[in-house]
Amino acid sequence: MTSDDGLPREPSPGVASLGTKQRALLCAWAFVSTALYALTAVPLRGFAEEVLGAAIGVAIAAGGAWSAFGASLLIVSRRYGRVSHWFDLCLRVMGWGDVALLGGGLIVLGLATLGTLWGAAVYGHLAVIAVSAATMAVLMFRGAARIGCPAWVTALVWIGVLNGVFVVCFVALSGKLGYGEWLREVFGLAASSGG
Repeated sequence: MTSDDGLPREPSPGVASLGTKQRALLCAWAFVSTALYALTAVPLRGFAEEVLGAAIGVAIAAGGAWSAFGASLLIVSRRYGRVSHWFDLCLRVMGWGDVALLGGGLIVLGLATLGTLWGAAVYGHLAVIAVSAATMAVLMFRGAARIGCPAWVTALVWIGVLNGVFVVCFVALSGKLGYGEWLREVFGLAASSGG
């Protein structure tokens, strides 16, 4: 890889260089923490079976979305950075995003269980998802800039591929995993509570 002046382009230190054990642990953390987060919504409306299906749907959709995102980064890495730089960046981004997701989900669950936030638990979960997504976006854009990738390319693969594939997978799985009605009720509850 070379820059416009013909010199080799290397990202700044700290973008790559995760060890095999760290990579394996971060991959496992991504799936486990995402599924555990989805389970924090179990007492939300009393739909244990549907929420379990949604937890599985979140884990599958996240795995599919990050896989598609990784494939798109293989194309991007031809021009910007190396595959290992992007792989390690994605693992770090997922890791911190899932810390925010699971930590926030546990706080919402605790407040809902204590009765402090029960009526607003749906909004609490939406806020947790927004904080996690913002955390991951900031980390991804900063890391991609260190690799030398322009912001517009990062936005294209982040929003178009990662987020787009997640939504499509999650919605497509809703009927097969039995959480479609629960989603309609949750978002119907959220819509009616706001008006």
